[in-house]
Amino acid sequence: MKGNSVRSIALPAWLIVFFLLSMFLPAEGVGGSGDSSENCRDCHAGSRAAELGLKDVYSAIESSTHRHAALDKGCGICHVYAAIKRNRVWEVGSPYRQTETIFLIQGLSIDRKYSIEANAKDDSGNRASPHTVEVSSLNIASAVENSGRPPVILSASIDDMRQTTFMEAVIRWETDEPTNGMLEYGPTSKYGDRVSNERTFVREHVLRISGLDSGKKYHYRITSVDIFGNAVVSGDYTLDTRDVFKRTSSGARELQIKRTGSAPQILDVKVFKVKGGKDVYLKMITDIPVQAYMRINEPSEMDKHGFGLQPARYSTIDTCMRCHPQGISHPVGVRSRGDVQIPPGLPTIEGGLMTCTTCHYPHSGNTAYLVRLDPQKDLCNACHKNKI
Repeated sequence: MKGNSVRSIALPAWLIVFFLLSMFLPAEGVGGSGDSSENCRDCHAGSRAAELGLKDVYSAIESSTHRHAALDKGCGICHVYAAIKRNRVWEVGSPYRQTETIFLIQGLSIDRKYSIEANAKDDSGNRASPHTVEVSSLNIASAVENSGRPPVILSASIDDMRQTTFMEAVIRWETDEPTNGMLEYGPTSKYGDRVSNERTFVREHVLRISGLDSGKKYHYRITSVDIFGNAVVSGDYTLDTRDVFKRTSSGARELQIKRTGSAPQILDVKVFKVKGGKDVYLKMITDIPVQAYMRINEPSEMDKHGFGLQPARYSTIDTCMRCHPQGISHPVGVRSRGDVQIPPGLPTIEGGLMTCTTCHYPHSGNTAYLVRLDPQKDLCNACHKNKI
């Protein structure tokens, strides 16, 4: 019969996938706005939290007089990937040629296993045999303790001053322990511009300053920070862009390494944390100076935290900005500079990066706006030392 004929309908592929997933995912959704936080108590409350080395989040919330409104929407709104994540693979490399390189590894979810492949190549392009380690941020037992001693700058020099499209200078310095590096520079000793490499910790540092004007004098100073946050700041140096030259004193050593022709060897790879901290580091040691790099592979399977925990930067900066846009409060995503230092009592991430939770408790507190210190006197002075 003409009126009752059956017609086939071609459904879009994405709709079919969504329908199939809905049959297996929990009805409330993992990490969605309807997420119930009861399962989170299994690990983050009471004696179980202590056994796992986690903070008892719930006792702090229940004993506080003020609660963040986001708690009513569940833990997942800030902490859990709410949708399927593709298998992430990313690479971190060092621009330096060193025998010892320490990388700050960012973006790891606390509960997931990662495969990290350590690699190295020399100046001739010879590559070492890769070294692979399996890493779970939650179960890294190796921890190094802060000596409390700031690093020492052993030497500093201008290695290169040349005119390319712009005038540029290359600054080299050494430290007595692995540190990251930052250069502040400008036409006066107030500087104004900066260049840095903050995720790689080495002893021999090289940074390039570009965009300089020819025939002018510039001021610059060096800041080096070790993995514990101990910092050293140099005095004021000057450079004159009329002095065009290129230093070649290290050429003999480089040529000798190139003549060997054999591939470099990775002697040791170690993944560790700083005692009492959450940042993850990878240390690589090789037999000759090399450019070190690593490839990080994150699986995409679902586990007790859905498709993984959001990185600390997202949960303590990006998710806050959904409701609290920048421009009305102190900037975040910055680190200590010069004589403005974030004290140990105010939490940071990623080697000292300031977030919203540096000044505010994330879940609950006993003060308005959940501030950690009195905003009228103590909060600003904690970092600025009565300078504002």
